[in-house]
Amino acid sequence: MGYIYKTLSEGEEVELFLKYHWFIMVYPIFLLLIGFFCLLISFLNPFQLEGHPLVFFVFSIGFFMFSIYKFLVRFIDRWTTEQALTNKRVFRKVGLFRRDTDELVYSKIETVSVKQSILGRIFNFGDVEFTGTGGINIKFIFVKDPTKVKRTFKH
Repeated sequence: MGYIYKTLSEGEEVELFLKYHWFIMVYPIFLLLIGFFCLLISFLNPFQLEGHPLVFFVFSIGFFMFSIYKFLVRFIDRWTTEQALTNKRVFRKVGLFRRDTDELVYSKIETVSVKQSILGRIFNFGDVEFTGTGGINIKFIFVKDPTKVKRTFKH
């Protein structure tokens, strides 16, 4: 049972539970592939760089380790982030070991904005930002069908 479901108040129900769109994993997978191919090339045919044959090999290992780190961070972030619209508030929880939560009560929300890039329009994902009184913002990123989220929001 997720954190959001554990913290619901009396009479509060989740209307829309939002997980990240799969597209959030494209960049780290792309980095992993590049790192893997650099490592493969350095094993099969190490470049002779003017007396420094290990330079490309060390670079390849470093880049591959960096890409594994980026993949794990993004995977854990996708797995542990909870975003939801309830019938009373907008709620976002981030974190595996530590917990950061943001919530806005519907009556305090002034605007809801949707931002989609070209790739977002093609693959149907984007960002939805809720702006509340006092300048408080909650931003849902890489949301599946952001216009549906905006339509579901009842002010």
